[in-house]
This record gives sequence, C-alpha cells and structure tokens, in this order.
Amino acid sequence: MANFWFKFEWDVWRNDKQLRRCSKETRGFWVDCIAEMESQQTYFLEGTPEEICRDVVANVGEFDRSIAELTRTGAATIEKCQGVVKIVSRRLLKKLNITEYNRLKQREHRAKQTSNGGQDGPSKDLESES
Repeated sequence: MANFWFKFEWDVWRNDKQLRRCSKETRGFWVDCIAEMESQQTYFLEGTPEEICRDVVANVGEFDRSIAELTRTGAATIEKCQGVVKIVSRRLLKKLNITEYNRLKQREHRAKQTSNGGQDGPSKDLESES
C-alpha cells in the first residue's frame, strides 16, 4: 500500500543548487513528479510524454520545457528512447538503496539470532570450553 505522506526535506530542496537554477514552473513539475514517484513507491516515472503528463497533471508544453530544463541543469536524470521518457530521482533511488540495504542487514541479523538460539553473544557451550 502506498504511503499517504512523505517527509519533505525543505532544507535539502532549497539547497539543491541544480534545482535552484530551474524555473518555478520546472520546480513545481519536479515536486509533482516526486509525489507521483512516492505514491507509486518507486524512484522513476516512465512512459510517453502524454502518459507522464496525465500522471503529474501537466500539459505537454510544460512537460517539454521542464524536461529540457531538468536535463540542462542536471537536477534529474532523464532518459529518452523511442518516444518513451524515463525520469529518475537520484535522491529517491538513494533512499530506496539504503532501505533495501537495511532490510537485508536485518534479515541477516535475525537469521544469525535464530541459528544462535536467540543469543547475541557466543553460546554458553563455547564459554564453558574456555
């Protein structure tokens, strides 16, 4: 189930020099893209320009201007191939990678605890041998 909220880090937003170089229209388009990515629980939007415009409630003119500006300033990673556009948020990708890393570490820790009888330290059998 998608989150109905996400933490908006205004200081990170305001201090992103690449994004600050963009117009207000592009920054608004970008925050709509991020909100859509968060609702889909992913780090990218992919589709034709018309499909993405429907997702973020923009018209094709705004889309074209915003994509050009995000590409020029380097505020987002934009990939275009045969009429399909992929808009990637590096920050959301990093967040996803950190979350996945933490999930795997927790799984390893729990598996280790299960095989160790729930003890964090060495087993009592090993301590008595010393």
